[in-house]
Amino acid sequence: KTFKLLNTKGLENEYKAFQLAFEVADKIKYTLLTNNDINITSDDKKLKEFWEARKEQFKTSKQYTLDIQWTESKETEVTDKEVKEYYNKNKFKYTDNDGKIKDFNDVKEWVKEAAQVEKAKKSALKRYVQFKKGKLSADETLTLDINDPTLSRELWASIQSKNKGEVLKPKVIKNRYASVKIIKIINPVTKSFSEVKEKITALYEKEAQKEGLISLAEEKLKDIDNLELNVSTFITLNNAKAQNLGINEQETSNFISKLFTSQEEKGIIPIGSKVLVYKIIEQKLISLESNETDIMYENTDQIKNQSFQMNLMKVLDKKYPTKLY
Repeated sequence: KTFKLLNTKGLENEYKAFQLAFEVADKIKYTLLTNNDINITSDDKKLKEFWEARKEQFKTSKQYTLDIQWTESKETEVTDKEVKEYYNKNKFKYTDNDGKIKDFNDVKEWVKEAAQVEKAKKSALKRYVQFKKGKLSADETLTLDINDPTLSRELWASIQSKNKGEVLKPKVIKNRYASVKIIKIINPVTKSFSEVKEKITALYEKEAQKEGLISLAEEKLKDIDNLELNVSTFITLNNAKAQNLGINEQETSNFISKLFTSQEEKGIIPIGSKVLVYKIIEQKLISLESNETDIMYENTDQIKNQSFQMNLMKVLDKKYPTKLY
């Protein structure tokens, strides 16, 4: 109701401000620079210097060596009564895409597996006690990177909170229980240059190309008055996408946005992995068609209305804080 009381129709000077943006037309001379314009060479000396400044970013993952004692659940015997009781207690877990609880017969096999896992917990705890006392040996020893998907997130969270030599209570992993003893904790170390050379080379070339493009663009801009470059037709907000500037539609939108919000006669505009160097050589105002003017007025009213509503809500929210009951 409050919003309806607001008069957010645009004023004449507001319409003129918006209209000017659509009426401005720029003719530019320009050149588009890409990575093909840059010749990048690399050798071990350059790569090692690049790596030295960033080598702390290239470390091995923290690792754990673990003894694991498994308790299977698939051989655990459960009666039909136990399966049905489990379903009645946990039926909310078995729903279709519409959120409706599935019929017991449709999910019986899944329910049975879950019931077996639940019943096997008692056996897993007994084996855990024997494992902890050294009366039961590990089924396997694994060395894993931290958060390796072999184990569950829940189990990794427990492992990270424990110290070497500690034994963790059993956790479920894919329908079986794992009791884990931490044998060794291997902290991260910086990788050698040879280990990361391939990755370093790609990063170096990307960074060198970026710096090379900017450097070349600055040279072009400095001498742009003496260079014979491409010359566009008059560019407007409406015809920008039809311009053949050598960039795609999205890149053109980005370029035009920066061009028409810049107050500089000439400049450098990065567009993704490309750089466009330009100078405005002529500028004029064009007249809008009546239907374009109507659309522009509508856009002005809409933007003003959204701005008023947003700011009004901020004021109201400060004066009358929202309460949840």
